Amino acid sequence: MIKKLFFFLKVQYRRIVLRKPLYINKYVETIPENLKPGILYIEGSDGKYWFAALLCPCGCGKEINVNLDSDESPCWKLGDSKCSDLTPSLWKNNGCKSHFFLKKGEIKWC
Repeated sequence: MIKKLFFFLKVQYRRIVLRKPLYINKYVETIPENLKPGILYIEGSDGKYWFAALLCPCGCGKEINVNLDSDESPCWKLGDSKCSDLTPSLWKNNGCKSHFFLKKGEIKWC
């Protein structure tokens, strides 16, 4: 319980005081229609995850969908921490053309 509280306070401190977004993982059975900023939604069940979605961190409000199923291509790998971690980088080909890494919950712009 104390670990969860500390993690929550750390996330809020980074978002409010440092103004650095810290993405956290939210495991769901299906991706919701209305995504919230700062959350990487991970779809799956029983420890098998096949899809992820997040709002573009540039602020354009567009949804970014990511394939986690290694049988399909292209495929991204999900890290093992509470904070979001995806490899390789995410690159939008249209619209805002954002290109970034998601490492330990932080956006690293390319």
